[in-house]
Amino acid sequence: HDVKASRRAATHSLRLGTPGRRQRAMEGQCYEGVVKCFKGSFGFVTCEEVSAQHSGRDIFLHKNDVNSLPGVGSKVKFKLGFDDKGNPKAFDVVVAE
Repeated sequence: HDVKASRRAATHSLRLGTPGRRQRAMEGQCYEGVVKCFKGSFGFVTCEEVSAQHSGRDIFLHKNDVNSLPGVGSKVKFKLGFDDKGNPKAFDVVVAE
């Protein structure tokens, strides 16, 4: 019974966005990527290393988390965080010159 209960709890916490072991290990780490798209106040960054660990997902980027507005194809350095649903999110983003 204990094994089934802990599996259910683990599945439930992943659905709620509670950071898993992999997320905790990656959170706050610095990565480099390329802006895939950016329109208005947000966009997405591609980073092979992060995508490989998160089912191919790109990293969300908000204009409030970057030093200057990037263009598509801009190289960026960022720290990795996660939103409430466990999706990858960039913060402390610097557009490479």
